Amino acid sequence: MQKRQNQTAVEQLCERIATKSNWCAITFYIDNEKEIKEAKEIERKRMCDFAYYYAENLKAGMNETPEDFLEEYEHYNETHGDDDKQ
Repeated sequence: MQKRQNQTAVEQLCERIATKSNWCAITFYIDNEKEIKEAKEIERKRMCDFAYYYAENLKAGMNETPEDFLEEYEHYNETHGDDDKQ
């Protein structure tokens, strides 16, 4: 297992589920390999989208604070970010 600070949200969730279910972590990962890979790909895509969107705002000369940007990005995900849930 990775140190918690280096784990993705998907990896942390898998670890917690395996622990709560009293499963061996290795068995849990093997039994759910396809779903875990899909979840990691969704997480990776969202992070790439976030980075691209942030870079585009910086390039456009937006003078937002990181907090303003995060609020705007969260609002965008709430209203337009449901593509991954289908």
